[in-house]
Amino acid sequence: MSSTTYDGIVYNGQIRLLTDVHLPDQTRVYVTVADSVQRPVMRIVTPQLVHSEQAVDFQKQMVEDEPDASL
Repeated sequence: MSSTTYDGIVYNGQIRLLTDVHLPDQTRVYVTVADSVQRPVMRIVTPQLVHSEQAVDFQKQMVEDEPDASL
């Protein structure tokens, strides 16, 4: 089975070939979609300290609570 490649673009759900090619009715074709369309990448921005010595201001202190038997 031989094959030929034609470039095309989809307009209103129909594939339009970029070259003037006539294909007979009921010609079997295979469609490969190129990865040229890039989907937007989601980026979550987190706050960053300008000066690393400020990290001391954000230290957490663990405090263990005594169990309360009266609950």
